[in-house]
Amino acid sequence: MKIFNNLRKSVAIAQAFISGEEGDAPLKNLLYLRSKEGKTLLSRFKFPVASGYVEMLIRRTLRLPDQEKLTDDHLKIAVVSSLIYPLRQVIGSCFATAPAIYIQNQLPERLLLDLYDLMMMGRIKRTFGGEEYVVPISPKWGGRENDHPLLRAWEYTIASYADYKVTFSRWNLYQSLGLDPKKGGGIGAFIYKKLQEKLEDTNKQVEKLHDEYVRAIDEARVSQALLRQADSPDRMRMRKAELEVRAHHADVCKDMRDKANEKAQSLSQFFPFLIGNYVEAFQDHFLEVFDAEAHYTDETLLEDSPAGFRLVYKHGRSDPTAWSFIQNEEDFFGALRHFFLAVEPQISAVCEWEEGKKEIELLTTEIVHLIDTDSFHAFALKKKKPWSYTSGGSFHTLLKGYFSIEGEIAEEKRPIESPLDLLTFLIDLLKALPYRVTKPFETDPHASLFMYSPTHAFLLRPGLSPFKEGWLDKGFTYTWIRDHLIDPAKSHYESIRLDASLQTLVAEKIFSHGFHPSPGGLTLPEFRVYLINMFPNRGDDIDNLLFQSFSTIPPLPFADTNWADYFFAFAVNPATFELDLYRMSIDGNRIYPMTPWRHYLDGTTKEDWGVLTHPTDFSGAPLSDLALKLKKI
Repeated sequence: MKIFNNLRKSVAIAQAFISGEEGDAPLKNLLYLRSKEGKTLLSRFKFPVASGYVEMLIRRTLRLPDQEKLTDDHLKIAVVSSLIYPLRQVIGSCFATAPAIYIQNQLPERLLLDLYDLMMMGRIKRTFGGEEYVVPISPKWGGRENDHPLLRAWEYTIASYADYKVTFSRWNLYQSLGLDPKKGGGIGAFIYKKLQEKLEDTNKQVEKLHDEYVRAIDEARVSQALLRQADSPDRMRMRKAELEVRAHHADVCKDMRDKANEKAQSLSQFFPFLIGNYVEAFQDHFLEVFDAEAHYTDETLLEDSPAGFRLVYKHGRSDPTAWSFIQNEEDFFGALRHFFLAVEPQISAVCEWEEGKKEIELLTTEIVHLIDTDSFHAFALKKKKPWSYTSGGSFHTLLKGYFSIEGEIAEEKRPIESPLDLLTFLIDLLKALPYRVTKPFETDPHASLFMYSPTHAFLLRPGLSPFKEGWLDKGFTYTWIRDHLIDPAKSHYESIRLDASLQTLVAEKIFSHGFHPSPGGLTLPEFRVYLINMFPNRGDDIDNLLFQSFSTIPPLPFADTNWADYFFAFAVNPATFELDLYRMSIDGNRIYPMTPWRHYLDGTTKEDWGVLTHPTDFSGAPLSDLALKLKKI
């Protein structure tokens, strides 16, 4: 398998392709870009782009100096290199990397559409369940040497679909603010209490003014009766003037009562108006995004960490370079203060109740003071940090969100009792799948199905040989595994006995000093125990040494791990004479048993391994969307 393992090579191939000198590079995605559809989608990439952040990603991808002017060709080169750069997992984010690799390799049109939306509009949008969900471009790409900034930013953008929330009430931030008035100590309860107090005072004023109006009416009626009883012109003029005064006073009392009543009506409806506008503004000014650095781990990680999400304050701007990642308590409460002061004029502008503008100003001041109190700090932080949290989302959630799947994803899953049980499960599953599903695997070793262990998502590659021959075989699955994999290797290993000279010859391949052979002959399992006792911290190296030195039956690779250059493979372990699960480098020079996963392979836990069995669930861009976008060119 040929992999271009650095950014420089990928960019060079992309430059040659754009200039028409791509030569004979046999890359699948370059073949797609030569198609009519591929050429059309690529031709859309033209300046201007969405932001300076996108320009920075292009410069970093192409290693261009800041003073060099970017051109349309630069955009296209960055995009083409994104299609051929070997994307690998560099943090504990298999839930995003496995789908990203699948999209890059199997759905190039989807990747091109995503990159266009990110580079030209700064976001990706999906509509499902009757709701629209927009994910802005990731403000971080990792900054690693020789990584692909544009491609990595896209991967981290789609990672946000692992915890998509179509309503603000499900945000971690919403819960920490306490916008629900029933949550005592939160901002919602505070605003509700303040408005309720004003409403009660206003209602009391309405009652008082109504009483004054009733008295004024009574007094006007008395004056009216006296006017009717007047027996002289002078008395009539006096009573008439008195009536006019009383009537005017009654009108004034009525106006004051009506205005107070209108204020009470407005106050009674003011809370939902305020909360509604605050909720809308919060979603414009804040964002919960996947943070690749929240749980940073080494790229050889075997136990994947949960998805880390972080709160971002956007300062009302669309350019991600202007956003602030909230890192601590001080940043969080500072952003809240800034937010309420910033949105005050915006909410006032849409408020049709004139007195409400003054109420908004007063409430803003009181809310800012509340934010600085110890009691609100205790409320906001009582459960978890509002600015950083571990997602409750998952690999399945991301797939459903990204591919707009509204039903359940078709899969086969069960706990695994042994590596042999796992291989049997996979072969039997592939034999049982419809031919329309398995047909591509007969000719394309890169075609994939999504697969997962209890802690890791990766790509099953049914077309890899000799794994392919196993599920194409019409006989009993166990018989094929036994005859082609287990018995030949087991017989060979059992025949080996290492005397002192052979022990030294093998051990000196990795131990230049400190090794002393056992005087008696050792079997392979005994030799491993002997080496481990002598070098307890070199278990992986010892396992690789034994396999490389004594194996005659090649391993059976069956899946792409996402990690560096490793496949998952089955092989008989020289230390146990039993079938085992390994991670194996593509060149075969490094192979290590998956010892950290032993409890997922021996029946100790009842957590499932699974395969997603309907690749049509994860199709390319919807035909209507693709046709519409192509038509616009």
